[in-house]
Amino acid sequence: MNIYIVNFIILTSISFTFASTVKPGIISQAFQIVGRCNKEHPLDMKEMEKAVKNFELPSSEEGKCFISCFLEGFGLVTDGQINLDRSLEFNKMQFHDPDNLEKANAISAACKDEMSTSTEKGCDFAIAASKCMLEKSKEMGFRFFQFHS
Repeated sequence: MNIYIVNFIILTSISFTFASTVKPGIISQAFQIVGRCNKEHPLDMKEMEKAVKNFELPSSEEGKCFISCFLEGFGLVTDGQINLDRSLEFNKMQFHDPDNLEKANAISAACKDEMSTSTEKGCDFAIAASKCMLEKSKEMGFRFFQFHS
């Protein structure tokens, strides 16, 4: 599939995700990061659809590395670890409701602790960290990632 169509779909999903909750500068930054990451690690259309619609993490090497690129682009993962300070800043920009912010911060901290002993590296680390976030979110009945179609 044409890389521009895939970029458009990813960017549209992200813009709907962030539009009502995040400052416009973050949306602009997300567009830049997604464009760069999809150029470096093109996502397969089916894998992208699963990620957006079903919250399924990519299993292909390109998909895993796309997630890694995205997390590193926002500074959420640095030096092969979750950057808790940056994650908390990012949560504050995304979640304005105090209860949601508290849950998001608790999830970020729990995954930082859990992943600090991980032996996963690079793209596999990013997937493991994302999986942690999704699992902890589910346990708390919280939608950390809020994609809308």
